[in-house]
Amino acid sequence: MTGIALEMTKAELRNMIETIFEEKLLELLVDSDKGLKLQESLIQRLRIQQQTTANGHYGVPMSDVMKQLDL
Repeated sequence: MTGIALEMTKAELRNMIETIFEEKLLELLVDSDKGLKLQESLIQRLRIQQQTTANGHYGVPMSDVMKQLDL
């Protein structure tokens, strides 16, 4: 393998590295949840959260949470 790498041009080596990198990224970033159905309880919770946010209620400020956790 070392001999093959030494015989490659910079452009060929760069192209090979880019290809390997792209393949690995696609492998890591694939949506493993694709095709799965959300449970009805989660859908309902998301709808409630969406409505609450639309009404102007955004929950507890991060600064308050940090104080509660002594952070």
